[in-house]
Amino acid sequence: MMPDPWGCVDMAPRPAARLGWARCPSRNIARSDAARGRPPPSKPTSSIAKKAPSPTWYVVLMTALMAVGVILVIVRFVFVLDQLYLLVGLGMIAAGFLMTTNYR
Repeated sequence: MMPDPWGCVDMAPRPAARLGWARCPSRNIARSDAARGRPPPSKPTSSIAKKAPSPTWYVVLMTALMAVGVILVIVRFVFVLDQLYLLVGLGMIAAGFLMTTNYR
């Protein structure tokens, strides 16, 4: 027995050239990459896997910014204070949410 052009050992006659695309014609088995002469696929490298987890101070600061921001917004409306408290509170909430994009 000799391997056929598809990389399979087979004694059955081959059908017409309708299956010339990475299949063993008589057994309907996919050829391996080695039989096709292709190198094995490389593993994707992720930049996320290389980064260390976030430090504790980062998590504390992120949570504190959002919590103090919410408190400032609530205090502004309960005590009818200046508009500046609302803007500072919303800015702190936004800064906390922006920090969550870099959290690991």
